[in-house]
Amino acid sequence: MIFLAKIAILVHVENVKRAYRKGGRGFSLVETVMALAIISFAFVTLLGMLPVGLKTFRESIDVTVQAQMAQQLLTKAQQTPFDRLAEVEGPYYFDEEGLAAPADKARYKVELSLGDAELPSGAANSMIRQVFLSMERIEGGQETRKMVFSVADMGL
Repeated sequence: MIFLAKIAILVHVENVKRAYRKGGRGFSLVETVMALAIISFAFVTLLGMLPVGLKTFRESIDVTVQAQMAQQLLTKAQQTPFDRLAEVEGPYYFDEEGLAAPADKARYKVELSLGDAELPSGAANSMIRQVFLSMERIEGGQETRKMVFSVADMGL
């Protein structure tokens, strides 16, 4: 009798193992719902970071374009004879690629002004002029960037 009970238990255990193997191939509904919840949470988090990334991307483009505009205007100031340097003062307008544009189609406005350079001792130097650039994005309300350069009289 004990022998038959042992056989019955072994048969039952084998049936349970077989049933588990047969049904263990897929995922349960609870596992599937949990996986979808985790994936959804990660997806929503990534979507929440998208506006921050786009804002950073736009700001980096602005910095790059403004550096190009500053380089153009600084080159113009350096190539102008020193005694006619006042001719480069004024507003300049640029498009989204940093190219000169009419005021009505411009995306950036740059104010170029000149000032006297001061030496560390506080004395003025007539051989050096400072070029002040004030750059702003016409639309979008971005803060104004200011740059200062020095141009020397090279005697040309």
